[in-house]
Amino acid sequence: MRRAYLRRLARDVRDLGINRRHFYDWVADEIYGFQGLYMTFDGKMIDPEDLPETEAAFIEEERWVDGFYELADREPKQAVQKKVIPRLRLIAMAYDAYRSRQSK
Repeated sequence: MRRAYLRRLARDVRDLGINRRHFYDWVADEIYGFQGLYMTFDGKMIDPEDLPETEAAFIEEERWVDGFYELADREPKQAVQKKVIPRLRLIAMAYDAYRSRQSK
């Protein structure tokens, strides 16, 4: 993930005003409530049932949400760690589903 994309995603999601207590519920609700299709950049279909559960992807990481939101205002200090890529993928999917729903 490019740092610029990560900052933009953090800013866009933070600006929705979702507090960290409701963050995981929002991610799950958006992903599983979406009536469209998810696809990778190379055109492969993504089945939400094959994704890690939202709670499992974020378990014991509530402070991580605050750190994610902080990226909206500052450049990441290091490259994205592999262990957070599944979380970021879920957040990106949730935000895309949210945007799709809002545009209707």
